[in-house]
Amino acid sequence: MLQNYNTDDNWISKALNWSKQFKAFNILVSNANDSAYSMYEFILFAGCKDAIRTASNDKESLSKLDTFVKRHSGSWITGYLTYELKDEVEPVKNLKDRSITDSKLHFFIPEIIIYKLEGKIHIEADNPEQILSEIQDYAPLLPSQDVIPPFKPRISKQEYLSSFNQLKNYIAKGDLYQANFCQEFYRSDIKLNDLESLYFKLTKNAPSPFSCFFKYESLYVLSASPERYFKKKCNQIISQPIKGTAPRDQDLQKDLELKEQLLKNIKERSENLMVVDLVRNDLSKISIPGTVNRTKNLQVQSYSHVHQLVSTVQGELPPNTSLGEILGATFPPGSMTGTPKKRALEIIEELESSNRGVYSGSIGYQTPWGDMDFNVVIRTLIYDRTKEYLSFHVGGGITQLSDGEKEYEECLIKASTLLDTLDTCIQK
Repeated sequence: MLQNYNTDDNWISKALNWSKQFKAFNILVSNANDSAYSMYEFILFAGCKDAIRTASNDKESLSKLDTFVKRHSGSWITGYLTYELKDEVEPVKNLKDRSITDSKLHFFIPEIIIYKLEGKIHIEADNPEQILSEIQDYAPLLPSQDVIPPFKPRISKQEYLSSFNQLKNYIAKGDLYQANFCQEFYRSDIKLNDLESLYFKLTKNAPSPFSCFFKYESLYVLSASPERYFKKKCNQIISQPIKGTAPRDQDLQKDLELKEQLLKNIKERSENLMVVDLVRNDLSKISIPGTVNRTKNLQVQSYSHVHQLVSTVQGELPPNTSLGEILGATFPPGSMTGTPKKRALEIIEELESSNRGVYSGSIGYQTPWGDMDFNVVIRTLIYDRTKEYLSFHVGGGITQLSDGEKEYEECLIKASTLLDTLDTCIQK
């Protein structure tokens, strides 16, 4: 059943409070992003009719996902993909313990779907009036009372720079042109109770077009992602990789200068263009020949803490192309890997100190009529309530022109969005 309702400014806060009763919940929020490719102001999924989760050592995750989607034809489906799904798409030798990651993908069929379109709330459920009444009766979220101590770096700055230099040596030898190199910051033995409030604060501190809050049992993902992995509408597919970063400044004139410098920066531009070529190659694997092209090139998008370069690549898919087929050709997202892709994945596996898990993966949904929209999981907090483990990763694209000190500082700039939200810092 579909109903239309007006809403107020506190509606998302109330809906997040209401969501605490569900073991399965996902909300994706555009934060008033006016992109020509965006549709919903937000869309949320609550409750679970059925679910699929594949283990970290599964070799047939994509075919199982397609079977699951086909079995639930005509239904909404939502979930996440971990970076480690790459082991199935672009097989490389595993050098880390995959058991820590737990899964390759996890999707569920929701009982309740609510979205805001053209200023009105739409509810798809058996009892939309009752659901609306329940949400409106909830109080808005109170500020989080959780106190979070400083995050620990998984590796020291010296270890980061050592790995960075090894990566630069690979580039100098011609093994690759560019790679996305990441590091983890974490807290173990930490109990958090107000994850919904922390996410709501994150959306206010860093309003991002592909923000989301995903929960399934003990796993929580709080994302302020600015990046789209891909969107499929009818047979058209687009991908919008982000590469190239500059800090923001409170002084308007300095901020404008930083933005202009980013657009002219040779290193940042080349980093973006290399990833665009990679994405074009990935989309060409599944698109109708001759239809893949770059429609928007090197546009500066400004977010709360950084300016970034965004490009758009578009292709035309054959009819009935499945989610699994798209992932099999394009995963992991190009901006989180490198060029050439397989060699970059091998070197990342060698040099990074921890599994990425949901970070660098994707969260999104498929509609009953086959459209899809998935983000890239960056600027994201991941919390496991059972393990009492909180972490985030940050990274950047490394090229021949990269400087280790500057790349490390870029990581800290990207981390500041999350640290400011949590009122904490990185342990010295």
